Amino acid sequence: MRVTHTWLDDTARIRLEGIRETVTMYHCTDAHVAVPEEEKGPNPARVDRISTMAHAREVIFRQTIERVAASDVDLIALTGDIINFPTPSSIEFVTGVLRGIETPWLFTSGNHDWLLPGVENEDGLLREAWWDRLEPLHKGSPSHCSREVGGIEFVCVDNSTFRVDEEQLAFVRECLGKQLPTVLLYHIPISLPTLRDDSIASVGHNLMADPEWHPEVEWWDPKATDAFVETLAGAENLVATFCGHIHIPHADSLSRTAVQYVGAPGFSGFGRMAEFRPW
Repeated sequence: MRVTHTWLDDTARIRLEGIRETVTMYHCTDAHVAVPEEEKGPNPARVDRISTMAHAREVIFRQTIERVAASDVDLIALTGDIINFPTPSSIEFVTGVLRGIETPWLFTSGNHDWLLPGVENEDGLLREAWWDRLEPLHKGSPSHCSREVGGIEFVCVDNSTFRVDEEQLAFVRECLGKQLPTVLLYHIPISLPTLRDDSIASVGHNLMADPEWHPEVEWWDPKATDAFVETLAGAENLVATFCGHIHIPHADSLSRTAVQYVGAPGFSGFGRMAEFRPW
């Protein structure tokens, strides 16, 4: 499959074989919406600090989503940390904005979408404990899902614990096996040599499959994660991946055909408009 990429921090222009018409996707990540009325969680000091910006984040998110939806984009991709932590008011606000538009959207979790400050992620199960509360956003498919738009397979994988499991790996391989042009959506970027220094400077060792960082916890098993990265590197029909987490824009090759696009934070009004054009 022939693919070419050109990009700026807020755009991506991708020409590829296998589609007949242009498909547009808006990538939004790290909006960190925090509705102040309910922000009284287990860490009030932190809540007070973020609440000073909460209203601005609400306004920015609503205006961004409504503006993008009005532009007749084909898909909105939300790759995690859309809310700052899962209080009912924040989830209801974001869900209300999304239900108010006609544009299809896909959501996959970031760590902030399920991790309350001061609550331990024992055995890596806290994310799953909060999946029910996030159902209005992931629409019943919290771990992985896919949607075909205009001949492109868009695949969500929740890697917000810095790993994927065997079930997610099998799902991604199944999707790639359809031989459609495929785009992956996840929260935490895969470690690349050109990204590591900038990530460390921004947020520390916060990349998936980074050779110098693995948590020292019993539930951490890198086998499926490493196999996931290897699968992406060898997939001839993988077009691109879109992610966030580290609050800086970046783009670089992940494989012969695919570029990993890291988005700037939505709370600052940033996003990336991607156009997939026929070859």
